[in-house]
Amino acid sequence: MLVYYDAATGAPTYSISLPADQALPGAFIEVENVPADLSAFRVESGALVEHDISAAVAAALRSADRIVEDFRLAYITEIAGQGTVYRWKYDEAVAYLAADPAPLPEDLPTLYPHLAEETGITAQTPYQLAQLWANLHQITWHLSPKTEGARALAKDRIGAAQTLQDVADALDGLRTDLAELVP
Repeated sequence: MLVYYDAATGAPTYSISLPADQALPGAFIEVENVPADLSAFRVESGALVEHDISAAVAAALRSADRIVEDFRLAYITEIAGQGTVYRWKYDEAVAYLAADPAPLPEDLPTLYPHLAEETGITAQTPYQLAQLWANLHQITWHLSPKTEGARALAKDRIGAAQTLQDVADALDGLRTDLAELVP
């Protein structure tokens, strides 16, 4: 049995039952027993050897976190402490929208300092700005459990990977799952 492989990487590409003297063009080795899943092997020094995927798994686990981080950064600002600021803005927005009667403009700096500072910049009125912050919070809150679920599933799949292809498929699946979260 002949196993053809990529000469640059050692990754097997296919196997074929031919005598060596009738071999097709390309890099190959002759083996007696070909494993069912060649993706778990590499050709090294003329021999088919099992390929250790532990380094690939470790790298993929880190990649899964970076993929989710990049996805989140499309919706949030990456500045130290920004998560706390977003929470304060959301709290102010909810309090402002719930206030009855509506707060007077002169009370904004004391009761709603973030609203006071951004009104006229991000939105024209305190009400519009409060609505914007409340809506953004709901959007990101809705995405958070889904992104965490996708990340956890990908990491579980990576941890259970038996081959390099399994590792690659898990990362591709994560990218697909995240892409499907937004229209």
